[in-house]
Amino acid sequence: MSQFEALVRSRYFSGQLLSVDDFAREQAYTLGRLRRRNRFLSGWGVVAGLGVSVEPGDTVVVQPGMAIDCAGNEVIVEAAARLVLAGLSGRQHVLLSYLEIDEAAVALATGLQEFSRVRESSRLEVSPLNPAAGHRAMGCGTPGCGRAHGVGIAVLSQKNLRWRVASSLRPIKSARR
Repeated sequence: MSQFEALVRSRYFSGQLLSVDDFAREQAYTLGRLRRRNRFLSGWGVVAGLGVSVEPGDTVVVQPGMAIDCAGNEVIVEAAARLVLAGLSGRQHVLLSYLEIDEAAVALATGLQEFSRVRESSRLEVSPLNPAAGHRAMGCGTPGCGRAHGVGIAVLSQKNLRWRVASSLRPIKSARR
C-alpha cells in the first residue's frame, strides 16, 4: 500500500445485506487510518516505557511499554519480559515486533476450523542486525519506511563476558504534543 493511498470505507443503508467482505473492509479502513495517523503524527519508535536492563548473568529484562513500528502498528509489552542471551556475543539489538495471534477456534459445518478473534501481541528478540540500518534520514519520530518490522529498543554490548545496555531508545517526541 502506498503511504498516501486513499482508503475505502463501507457505506451502509437500510435493507443492505452485509457480508464478511463488508466487515473486513470496515476493519481495514479503521486500522489503515489509525496506522497512518500513528506513522505521520507520532512516527516510529518507543512511545512510553520499554526500559531495558540486564540482570546478573545473561538475562535481559524489558519493562512494559509501547512502541510504534514503521507500518504504524502499536506494539505493546503488557508485563515485564525476559530474554536469555546464552550463546550470544558482541553487539546485539533488542527488537520488538508486532504480532497477530489467531484465537477462539470455531468448528464449521464443513469440518474445517476458523478463528473468530485476533489478539494483537508482540515478540521480543535479540539480533546482531539493526532493523533501522537502511533508514537513512528516517530516524525515530519520522514516518519511517512504511513496512512492518522490529523496532530496536536497545543495544547491548558484551565486555569481559558481562552484558550491559549500551544505549536505549528514548520515547519519541511528537511535534503535535
